[in-house]
Amino acid sequence: MAYLLKNSEKHTTKYRLTQYFLTSLSLGILFTLCTLYFHFATAKQYDITIEQSICLNQFYSTLDELNMDIGLYWQDSRSMGSGEILKKFDEIDELVEKLQNRRISPNYARDIHDIKEMMKSYKSLFSSLSIQLNALNQDRFNTSLLSEVNEIYFEMEEIFEILYSDFKNLHLTMLENAKQIQSDLYKKTFAYTILLALSILLLVVTGIRRSKRLTNQIVHPIQKLTQSAEMILDGKIEEFERIPALDRENNEIMILVNAFNTMIEQMRSYIKEIEENASAKVSLHEKELENLKISNLLKSSELKVLQMQINPHFLFNTLNMIAQTAYLGDSDTTVFLLGKTAELLRYSLDFMGRSVTLARELTMLGDYIYLQEQRFGERIEFEFELDERFHQMHIPCLILQPLVENAITHGVGSYTENGKIQIKTVYDEEQKCGIISIGDNGLGMSPKRVEQLQQELHCQKIQREKIGLANVYMRLQIFYDQKAKMEIFSIPVEWTEIRLILPYTLDDGNRERG
Repeated sequence: MAYLLKNSEKHTTKYRLTQYFLTSLSLGILFTLCTLYFHFATAKQYDITIEQSICLNQFYSTLDELNMDIGLYWQDSRSMGSGEILKKFDEIDELVEKLQNRRISPNYARDIHDIKEMMKSYKSLFSSLSIQLNALNQDRFNTSLLSEVNEIYFEMEEIFEILYSDFKNLHLTMLENAKQIQSDLYKKTFAYTILLALSILLLVVTGIRRSKRLTNQIVHPIQKLTQSAEMILDGKIEEFERIPALDRENNEIMILVNAFNTMIEQMRSYIKEIEENASAKVSLHEKELENLKISNLLKSSELKVLQMQINPHFLFNTLNMIAQTAYLGDSDTTVFLLGKTAELLRYSLDFMGRSVTLARELTMLGDYIYLQEQRFGERIEFEFELDERFHQMHIPCLILQPLVENAITHGVGSYTENGKIQIKTVYDEEQKCGIISIGDNGLGMSPKRVEQLQQELHCQKIQREKIGLANVYMRLQIFYDQKAKMEIFSIPVEWTEIRLILPYTLDDGNRERG
């Protein structure tokens, strides 16, 4: 087990889950970035097409205004200056440059080049028209100047008509180009959508298979352990075969498997010891010999057997709870519960057949209650009220856990809300004893049932065959030389309390027993 704990964290279920989630998150981010890039690239193509169309419309709109201004200027050059007209020429030159920067087709490039050259001629003619009009204003009756001015203007009108006639062709060229761009974008969008869908489908299938594999690595070993624990509870310990390491790359599972195998081997060893001690006891009885040392050994062995009887029961119920959590798909919680369970198993193995302080037992009980809180959530509330003055007294290992489990199973386990279990310790200075009580607000019991339970506590057959109050009572009686007491109080549908009364003097210190 120490070797397992030193293994690399890369072999833990937590590490595998982290890698799986990080990979899924990275792929999700990558798909999102690719989609955003494709969206912005598509939007940019549309923006360029629309901007070019707007630029063409502005060009012809400005050209039309320019032609009207030139007509007014030709009719009356005195009332209208040439400055505004020259500004419009500059605006048109800028628009032509923008149109020329757009590479649509060879025909489009040639048409824009022709427009640019015609605009140069148009502007040159306007300069000549302006000069002639200025001269005509000086000599209003010069017919040759007037004829030349009219000739220049009409030549400008011809250029304007040619320029304006190209608008329709350019506009159609842009529409065809926009249609082609739209068709290309549609094909690209369709191809990208298919690729993205296939990628997501592949990711989902791979993720499901990976998740199923990770879940099976947790669920199947726990099921195997649960089946083995159930077989032990049925008394088939001799038929048990050592469980092999189901997944050598899973540290948590290997810890549980090794702990379980070790526990069963120790149980077999203790059973063999009991059988040998029992044979010795019969032999001594026939010879009517009383040997206190052997008698104490028998009591100690009997206590160990009772202790080992409670261990597989505790393991079976805990593994069942973790298996239910794993079935629900909560992998992180399952991994954490496995770690807690391993700690509890280590506790039960380390102190098997030995006594522990009440403080240590309460600490272990806190870990067990934490597991139950994960199982029941807010359905059951656990409350501690502790008098720590006598918590250094020694008690048999795993005495309190069966009582809490009994309160859950037969008390508040069926509640959907408002369940309450109270763990209380108090020291009675007059009686010189420590009192430990486990109470619950469950279904309660009738007086007849309470009396029956009190009688079963003293029945040796029930003590040896059943796991629960009788087992706990018998271990306490052996441990405290018949001086311990167990009292049962119950009110139907209201409250049930199991009270342990254990002899202890505060001056006893840390004296260990058993």
